[in-house]
Amino acid sequence: MMKVPYNPRINAHVSMKISSTFTNFDSVINALNSYDGIGIRVDGKLIAIALDHCVEDGKLSFFGRYRISFWKYIYIDKSERYR
Repeated sequence: MMKVPYNPRINAHVSMKISSTFTNFDSVINALNSYDGIGIRVDGKLIAIALDHCVEDGKLSFFGRYRISFWKYIYIDKSERYR
């Protein structure tokens, strides 16, 4: 399944290559009930890293803890597949 990014202000697809097609966070939050989730465009100011298989017995593994120790601010989300 492909996740197609939309801009809720104009109700149209966005282009990953054109940052101006994205909208601000407040607009996204206001439209959240109409969509399945939030996508965030990663650019030079924001990075995203997916760490697979780093939860053991419901807790972050040593590998996971080590990897996130390099950043001041983090967001952790558990995949829907493994909830």
